[in-house]
Parts: sequence; C-alpha cells; structure tokens
Amino acid sequence: MDSMLFHLTKFSKLIRALKLNSTYTDEANVLQLFNILFGTHAQITTEKRHLCDQIKNVLECINEEELNYIELSESLILQEKNKETQRTLIYSLAKFYEYLLKPEYPVSNYLNALFKLDDDEFGILEIIQRGILEEKTLGLNYFSLHSKETKLRKINPYFLKEHAGQLYIVGHCHKHNETRTFLVRRVKGVTTTYDTFEKPMYATEDDLFRYSVGIYLSQEDAQWVEIKCKNHLLPILKEHPIHPSQSISLDSTEYFTVKCQLNITDELKRCLLVYGADIEILYPKSLIKLVVEEYEKINRLYSSI
Repeated sequence: MDSMLFHLTKFSKLIRALKLNSTYTDEANVLQLFNILFGTHAQITTEKRHLCDQIKNVLECINEEELNYIELSESLILQEKNKETQRTLIYSLAKFYEYLLKPEYPVSNYLNALFKLDDDEFGILEIIQRGILEEKTLGLNYFSLHSKETKLRKINPYFLKEHAGQLYIVGHCHKHNETRTFLVRRVKGVTTTYDTFEKPMYATEDDLFRYSVGIYLSQEDAQWVEIKCKNHLLPILKEHPIHPSQSISLDSTEYFTVKCQLNITDELKRCLLVYGADIEILYPKSLIKLVVEEYEKINRLYSSI
C-alpha cells in the first residue's frame, strides 16, 4: 500500500511542522492517517489548523531526540526493499510510539488493520475520516452479508474502531435510526453529502461499547449475567476476562461463578459457546434461551450420526 506507506513515513515532518507552527506539502493527508492511528481529532482547513487536546499531548510527549529517532526509522523504512523487513521496521516504530504516547488503543493494532486494505479501500477510508472530522453525513455503497447485495446507506460517522484486526465505522444509520457499525472493507464507494450533523455527547467508544463483547451494538439495556464455571477455567478467565466488568466468586472446590454487566447479543452467545459444557449460564433467561436454541440447532445437524 504505497499511499499509506508514504503517509506513515511523513509523521516526523508533521510533528515537527506542528511544533514549529509551519506547514508543508501533503500535510492534510498525513494528518488524516495520524488521526486514525492515534485517535486524535485534528484537522486542517483553508484558513487554519484545528488542534485537539489529544494531539497537543502527543506533541508534548515527543522531544527532539525522540523525533530524530523517528526520522531515522522512517528513512530506513523507505530505503528497505524487502517488504517483510519493511513491515517489521514499521511495527517497531509503532511500538516506539506506543511506548512514548501510551495511547488508549495500540497503534500496532490499527496498523495491522490498515495493512489489510488495498489502495482503493484506503482511499475510501480517507474520505470517511474527513467525514468524521468535519461531521459530514456520508453516503455508503455498503455490501450486506445478509442480502449479498450492495446497498446505499446514509450515515453520520462518529469514529473508527479496530476489532479483531479489522476497521469499523461507528455511526448513526439513517435507515434504521440507530447507531450501528460498518466494516470498512465492505464499503464499495463513499460520497460526502452537504448535510452536517452534531455528534451526540454519548457517541464515544467508552459509552457505546461499555457493555459490549465484540463489535456489535445492542439497543437494549445491559443486564447482569451470572455464569457457573468449572474450576479449571479459573486461570483462563482471570487472564482473559469475558468483559472488564467481570467479577469472580470462588464458591467451592469444583466451581466458581462469574458476574458481568453485558448487552445480550449473538457475539456474547458465540463467546460463551466456546466453553461448552464447562460453564452453565444461571441468568438472564434471554441469554439461556439464545444458547439453548443454538445447541438444539447443532443437535439437529448431527442427529443422523
């Protein structure tokens, strides 16, 4: 992905320009990728730059010596001809950024998702990012897995979210009149409309995904989930909790219970099915019903064996 690689290796020039309040060619495009990777919300208009608090913090965190190291790394990346070595150098630089800035989400995860996009998809992503920054309503030609067709979706894009190595747009869907997620790789075309919107106060990743397992959102209120687990799962669930709200009670030498506050979704169901008969869902009934129905389908599938 030549265009993304070009932008990635201009971060030092962007940081230096922002520190010195100077400008350079292609600054706006480099800044868009910077926003994607670091979760910042800076933008450049014809009149002036608009810097957010996050990007000001980034500038304060990087001193001259560190900036020189970033410049050297970028130079090595551009000179390297071997693609695998080049990618290794890029991830090393991403880890250096993470060490310096300690972003809320790992820069390397976003890089991994970006590397899965081809040049056309990356071009689409740049338009989406502009829509997010300028709070412009977008028209998406979006491929639906359910209908196997590409359909027009009008959305107010709130932010980008990385999950399981893929990038998603989170925004208000005009057709369904609710907040939904859209996989960037399924966007086959995008147009910026003249309509603008004001991003709601609740439209943050922390608020929208507070009770979610995975990437899909629920319009229902979160519920307390209680699960009885066999004791051999204890080290696994301590190391890989179902959700940040998870609490564990050691009830006996044979089992323990886990409690979490969660949205009841198909993703949660799939997460729990992995543990098979080693867990028992105690409540809520709606989640028990989802899991029982899935086991009944599996039983019917293999009933002839």
